[in-house]
Parts: sequence; C-alpha cells; structure tokens
Amino acid sequence: MGKLNGSQIAPFYDQNNNELYRIFIGTRDQAISQLHSEYTTSVWIFRGLGFVLMLVGFMMIANPIATILSILPIAGSIAGGVIFLFSLLLAVVLTIVTILVSMLFHSLIALVVAVIVVIVLAIVWLKHRHHNNNEPKTFTESQ
Repeated sequence: MGKLNGSQIAPFYDQNNNELYRIFIGTRDQAISQLHSEYTTSVWIFRGLGFVLMLVGFMMIANPIATILSILPIAGSIAGGVIFLFSLLLAVVLTIVTILVSMLFHSLIALVVAVIVVIVLAIVWLKHRHHNNNEPKTFTESQ
C-alpha cells in the first residue's frame, strides 16, 4: 500500500488521513481486501474473547454461592450448573447488546433510526398510559 517515488515508497493515506505502512504482494484491491478480512477476523476474535471473559467473570462472582451450598454435595453441584447456565445466558445477552450498541454508534443512519423509534415508542407508551389513567374506574360489589 503506497506509491513508489523513485527509490522510496510514500505512505498510503486512508479516508481519515491516517498513514498506513504495510507491504502486500498483489494489487491495491487485493491488499484492501486482505486488510478488511484481517480486520473482520480480529473484531470477531475480540468479541469472542469479551464473551468468554464475561462468562468467567459472572461465574467468579456467583461461585461463592455454590461454595456455600456445597455443604450438601448435591446442592453444590446443582448450584454450580445453575450458576453456569445463568452466567452463560447473561454473557450471551450482554454480548449481543454490546455488539448491537456498537453497531448503532458506528452507523449514523442506524443511530438516527434507533433514536426515532425509541421516541415514537415512548410517545405511544405515554399516550396509552395517559389514556388508561383517564378512564373512569368502576367497582363491582361482591356479595
């Protein structure tokens, strides 16, 4: 990536005017494709690592409960399984939420659409709530 100026290679500048110093064999399009592939792979590796670290962290936080319950052997093993499943579920949900929030903040259009949807849902909810509060309440007598 770069431009050959005599015996020197000038750096490649991206859209944000960042300099890139890297040598590839092949065409410019092949180099950009390889960079994109490496970037995508590293993003998913970091996401996977974040998921594993969240899972381990949640299990470490909840492990004292299993230790206390291990006074009764069956209760300790059941608690360990329940803690693992709960930690797994929580880590999956938080990983997905983190990825979605990251995607929203990296796309201006998606962020604007999400904000508009949240505002519309809030208005509808408030109108529905206000409408329900204004209805006269009737009480039936039970005998």
